[in-house]
Amino acid sequence: MKTKKRVFPHFEYRECDAFALYLHEQSLEGWHFKEWRCGLVLEKGEPQDITYMVEVFPKGAESDLKPGENTEEYAEYCCAAGWSFLDSHQKFCIFKKEKEDAVSIVEPEERLDNIWKTEWSKWKSGSCVGLGILGFYLLDFWSFRFRDYIFRNWLLLLLVTLCMLAICTICEAICLKKWRQQKKRELDLHGETVYGRCGRKIVFCRYSFVIFLVLQLLVAGNRLENERTLIALVLLAIGMGIISLIVSIWRPLEAENVFFQVVACMILIGGIGVFLFLGNEETVYTREEKAESIFGSFTRGDTALEHAKIHYEISKSSHPWILNRLWKEEEIGYDTAVQCDDIWNAKQAYRNGGEEMYWYYVRYPEAVVTIELEMDTNQEPSDNEIEEIREILDLP
Repeated sequence: MKTKKRVFPHFEYRECDAFALYLHEQSLEGWHFKEWRCGLVLEKGEPQDITYMVEVFPKGAESDLKPGENTEEYAEYCCAAGWSFLDSHQKFCIFKKEKEDAVSIVEPEERLDNIWKTEWSKWKSGSCVGLGILGFYLLDFWSFRFRDYIFRNWLLLLLVTLCMLAICTICEAICLKKWRQQKKRELDLHGETVYGRCGRKIVFCRYSFVIFLVLQLLVAGNRLENERTLIALVLLAIGMGIISLIVSIWRPLEAENVFFQVVACMILIGGIGVFLFLGNEETVYTREEKAESIFGSFTRGDTALEHAKIHYEISKSSHPWILNRLWKEEEIGYDTAVQCDDIWNAKQAYRNGGEEMYWYYVRYPEAVVTIELEMDTNQEPSDNEIEEIREILDLP
């Protein structure tokens, strides 16, 4: 017969009374809380009507996975009020009622203040990271790598997902503010309130970090050039899981926890880096890069004529605003450029350079083309060579 079991319920700090009720219901079935260690550890015994109290201790640390010095002092204070301390995890403290005349550990107003400060601090620490990541990607998209993003569906998906996460994060803040106002009204009216399960939950926001990691793995997987990179991603995911499991079983305090995770992650990433470096010789490089999205396509590559080496970039789209943006990004240098629309049969075309190096910037109704020519001679590219380039690149 099983004498122990592990359960993995999830409770927010503002659901501490729901947490206590869950433990109480388990005790009625004969399962009594023992400790936190890779989940909640419950021991089998006789069914009992045990009253639990779950408090939020604001002086605890999110990285404390067992009682620290401040928590122990807090527990001694609570024992005098008729409660025995069982265990703590992060800022949760679990107590068991020992005396019938046990009094409340903290006053209702102070309890609400503790929960609110902890929830708001947790939201700020998480949202700053998330909004910072979104800001970085949006800046990278709009200011530095517009072409790379707009013609790759997986990067567009990444941006959309990050924007949705940001919206959910803001919604979570609004819900927290409304929750606090509601609890303050209940305290003013009744002198007490219950911190049960929250009716409105944003699941997408709650698991936003996991969603982001999975999406990043899919994004990286879309760029794979060999199986070795896929193996590295799988090893990274497994390694992170093992680190989390070790920490959950070991239960270090904040300083030990942070130190261990930093060192372990450095070793893991370093090992994977060596693994990838050793497989570099297997990487296959191509002379042409292609990308396609719902907004159009992009091709970058190299080719050659009899007397010239050619590097080209072709962006195709049926959306004028995209082509206008790409055309403005081209460093044409109109002061020295020579217009050559006719020879390219284009809406606009300019040539720059000289002495064996020439740059062409060509605008079609549904394409923007950039061509770099390295000539073997000092002669300018002839009309026949331009015609040949148009045929090779399949230009209008």
